Amino acid sequence: MPSEALGCSVKLKLSTQTIRTIEKNGGIDAYLLSTSNSKLTEEAQRLKRKIKKATVAAS
Repeated sequence: MPSEALGCSVKLKLSTQTIRTIEKNGGIDAYLLSTSNSKLTEEAQRLKRKIKKATVAAS
Protein backbone atom coordinates (compact mmCIF):
# COMPACT_ATOMS: atom_id res chain seq x y z
CA MET A 1 0.00 0.00 0.00
CA PRO A 2 1.48 3.37 -0.95
CA SER A 3 1.45 6.08 1.71
CA GLU A 4 1.25 9.60 0.29
CA ALA A 5 2.26 11.25 3.57
CA LEU A 6 5.35 9.10 4.05
CA GLY A 7 6.24 8.97 0.38
CA CYS A 8 6.89 5.23 0.39
CA SER A 9 5.13 1.91 0.23
CA VAL A 10 3.95 0.29 3.47
CA LYS A 11 3.65 -3.45 4.15
CA LEU A 12 0.84 -4.63 6.40
CA LYS A 13 -1.16 -7.83 6.63
CA LEU A 14 -4.70 -6.83 5.71
CA SER A 15 -7.96 -8.65 5.20
CA THR A 16 -9.88 -8.26 1.96
CA GLN A 17 -12.55 -6.23 3.75
CA THR A 18 -9.94 -3.87 5.18
CA ILE A 19 -8.42 -3.31 1.74
CA ARG A 20 -11.86 -2.40 0.39
CA THR A 21 -12.41 0.01 3.28
CA ILE A 22 -9.00 1.61 2.70
CA GLU A 23 -9.83 2.14 -0.97
CA LYS A 24 -13.24 3.57 -0.03
CA ASN A 25 -11.64 6.03 2.43
CA GLY A 26 -9.15 7.28 -0.12
CA GLY A 27 -5.94 5.49 0.85
CA ILE A 28 -4.04 4.07 3.78
CA ASP A 29 -3.30 7.51 5.25
CA ALA A 30 -6.94 8.59 5.39
CA TYR A 31 -8.02 5.18 6.68
CA LEU A 32 -5.55 5.13 9.56
CA LEU A 33 -6.22 8.73 10.56
CA SER A 34 -9.99 8.15 10.63
CA THR A 35 -9.86 4.82 12.51
CA SER A 36 -9.71 4.72 16.30
CA ASN A 37 -6.60 3.22 17.89
CA SER A 38 -8.65 0.53 19.63
CA LYS A 39 -9.44 -0.98 16.22
CA LEU A 40 -5.83 -0.92 15.00
CA THR A 41 -2.94 -3.29 15.65
CA GLU A 42 0.21 -2.02 17.37
CA GLU A 43 2.00 -1.90 14.01
CA ALA A 44 -0.83 0.12 12.46
CA GLN A 45 -0.82 2.50 15.43
CA ARG A 46 2.92 3.11 14.97
CA LEU A 47 2.32 3.80 11.29
CA LYS A 48 -0.51 6.18 12.19
CA ARG A 49 1.82 8.15 14.48
CA LYS A 50 4.44 8.39 11.69
CA ILE A 51 1.78 9.65 9.27
CA LYS A 52 0.59 12.27 11.77
CA LYS A 53 4.17 13.49 12.29
CA ALA A 54 4.77 13.63 8.53
CA THR A 55 1.59 15.64 7.88
CA VAL A 56 2.39 18.10 10.70
CA ALA A 57 5.96 18.53 9.41
CA ALA A 58 4.68 19.11 5.87
CA SER A 59 2.29 21.85 7.01
